[in-house]
Order: sequence, then structure tokens, then C-alpha cells
Amino acid sequence: MGELTTGTGLNQQFGLSRACDTRWGSHYKSFNNFIIMFGSILEVLESLALEARSMDERAKALGHLEAYQTFEIAFMLHLMRDVLAITNELNKCLQKKRARYCKCHATC
Repeated sequence: MGELTTGTGLNQQFGLSRACDTRWGSHYKSFNNFIIMFGSILEVLESLALEARSMDERAKALGHLEAYQTFEIAFMLHLMRDVLAITNELNKCLQKKRARYCKCHATC
């Protein structure tokens, strides 16, 4: 299986990490990074579907590959990113020390 070439620091900037239960910003970041890395994710799944050692791994990779290439998944990813972008901005506004409701309300 080939290796992906990454620039310095890109793996930290666009990594896929588990979102923290209480941090909505991490959910936004996860969705955004998944969309940014979508092409690479599909390439890895294609490689796994063809070259994985066990049939179980190949079947799982193929199942994910087929599911990720549907309109519903693409729509859901973009919708959730857009919704979470709004809540992320509101969250940042509310966490500022001198946040005023009027300013935060105007942001939305």
C-alpha cells in the first residue's frame, strides 16, 4: 500500500480525532477535517478494499467506501458542518469574558 505525503504540521492541523463530548468546537473541527480529507479517506478505503489481508477487513472497507459515496452522506456532512459553524461562533462569543447577549445575538 502506498504512503500519503504530508507537509510539515499538516497531520496535526487536519487530523481526524474523536470529538470531545462537551466541546462543540471539536465536533465542528471533526466534520470540517473529514470534508477536507474526504478524497484521501476514499483513497485509503479503496486501497484497503483491494489489498487488506483478511476478507473481513476488505468487506468493511468496501462497505464504508460504498456508504461514503452516497448523496445522503455528502449532504449530511455539509449540513452538519454548516450548523456547527454557527454554534461554534456563538460558543466562542459566549465564552469571552465580557460577552454581551446583544453582541452574541447579532452574530447569529
